[in-house]
Amino acid sequence: MAANNNKNNLLAVEVREFFAERASVVLPQLAQEISNRLSELMDQPASAPEMQERRDAWMAFKSGSAAWVAATTSAWKKALQAPAASESSRSLLETGKFELMGNEVMEDKILSSRLALRLL
Repeated sequence: MAANNNKNNLLAVEVREFFAERASVVLPQLAQEISNRLSELMDQPASAPEMQERRDAWMAFKSGSAAWVAATTSAWKKALQAPAASESSRSLLETGKFELMGNEVMEDKILSSRLALRLL
């Protein structure tokens, strides 16, 4: 059973590394697409307050997109180095104890799996 867990752990590490690598490549393209979409929205007719919100969003994204890409890539790389949260959940599974997860945790897991599927 321990050998099977080690195989699963190694596979999980490989998948995380693959995800971080692919996501790092895609992030600059994603930032460009977001910028393009915000530009398109600015050209569409809308009420004055909505136009102002669109302009503010476009300007904020323009100024912060590079930092967003860098920080997100860095966060994913840091997450590869310290999978401490999975250690506690793994020990709970091995002992046979189960506990409820919060809605936020489940939503995060669902979103991360959807993002992983899109990257693949």
